[in-house]
Amino acid sequence: MAGNTAAVLERMGQSKELIMAGKTAAAADQDGGGDLKFPLYCQHFVELIRRGNVQQAMVFAQSELSQLTLFKESSNSRRSRRSRGSIATRQAILTETVGLLAYEHPETSPLAHLLSSAHTEQVADAINTVIIESAVHRLKEDLLEEQRKMDYSTGSGSGGDGKDKQPKEEDELD
Repeated sequence: MAGNTAAVLERMGQSKELIMAGKTAAAADQDGGGDLKFPLYCQHFVELIRRGNVQQAMVFAQSELSQLTLFKESSNSRRSRRSRGSIATRQAILTETVGLLAYEHPETSPLAHLLSSAHTEQVADAINTVIIESAVHRLKEDLLEEQRKMDYSTGSGSGGDGKDKQPKEEDELD
């Protein structure tokens, strides 16, 4: 477990370092996507604007940001109802981020806060939060699997609920 903790801490440090250095594409490559793809792609767009690469930012917005799936679940699913707030939040973030294109001088615009190092640090911290949550989730899954194996090997079933329990000889009626 200590090795896993060290690996998670190393990954967090590398991610933050890359993001703070404006190397969001490298951070996205390192983290592979999933929950991290959206904030990393938005930050990459911001970095392109910060560097004055407006044309490249427009191409990135059309080719990558437009492909981000904001509506993954059908409207009838339970997860969809739970995640409507996060979808609305993502839509607002995406709208604000792409809004940087509307200003000839975004560094003096109402959206200038997106270009600040404080905002970049917030993004890096959010990425690290997702990394931690993912590691905790994997750890819980591993612990549950170990518990199932222990329950099975001791004959107490797969979940301790009496189901899948191996019958003992004295339990069988002939």
